[in-house]
Amino acid sequence: MKRHLLLWGSGVSYLALAAIIVGGSQRAASQSAPDALAKIADLKLISYQNTSQANVASVASYQDLANTIRLTEAYSRLNHVLPRYREPILTRGASGITVFRNASPAVVLIFVGEVKNGQFDPNAFGSGVLISASGDILTNWHVTEGYPGAFIFFKPQGSADIASSKAYVATVVAQSEMSDLALLHLTEVPPSRVPIPLGNISSVQVAQDIHVIGHPKGNMWSYSTGVVSQIRDGYDWTYDDGSKHQAKVLQLQTAINPGNSGGPVLDDQGRLIGLIAMSEEGQNLDYAVAADVIQGFVLSAASTPTR
Repeated sequence: MKRHLLLWGSGVSYLALAAIIVGGSQRAASQSAPDALAKIADLKLISYQNTSQANVASVASYQDLANTIRLTEAYSRLNHVLPRYREPILTRGASGITVFRNASPAVVLIFVGEVKNGQFDPNAFGSGVLISASGDILTNWHVTEGYPGAFIFFKPQGSADIASSKAYVATVVAQSEMSDLALLHLTEVPPSRVPIPLGNISSVQVAQDIHVIGHPKGNMWSYSTGVVSQIRDGYDWTYDDGSKHQAKVLQLQTAINPGNSGGPVLDDQGRLIGLIAMSEEGQNLDYAVAADVIQGFVLSAASTPTR
């Protein structure tokens, strides 16, 4: 089955139980209160019958009657409330807003191209992630393949328009064609940019919510959400250019398009658990390089002498 690069360019193609508290009844000074009031379940088992003659010797005290009345009222209210009770539904909205607000300043737009007549001619663009305060940026091999460097744009505060933004120059310092990963390094990092921390693959569960940020078809810093469909070891894929790849991947059900390549897959805590790589023919059949593969690549790149 054909796999599609997600690089965009010329020719490339997220019982509040109202508890009814019964008890704490006032005690008459002249008598001791019972150790515990009757439970609701016990009240349900009580049967009542009329009698023609009261047992004068066992007339209930005022306090006993008051306690019984309170219990009966509580039981009545509980019977009224329980049929309408439903477990609260947790929505993704609040979590998604928080993840996007915290993570999007560290998601970058990457342009690659050639310099012609003193002018930069962009050929394609993708997404990337700032993963260290010193300026390390993670993206896909297929985003930077064939280029020694790239121009980097960070998200402007309160906007997704880079018209007046500063372009930062990054150099490609490490690549892994097999796992489709690349590491770039910036000589200058904008102030107040907090790197996205790497997550742990052992914490990733099938069906958990995920958050994706990228630039699908040039719609910069777009957010989408979905779930992890499966974790696949030793997954093989081939791009349209014939390059072959293999790595552990997260299979995702989410909306991604060309331009999402190199964008982060985040958990609810905003940790990087995958890097968007490609999609297959079919709806929402998408893949991201898994966190442990990313961690191994970054550690290897840090120990390389040319680094």
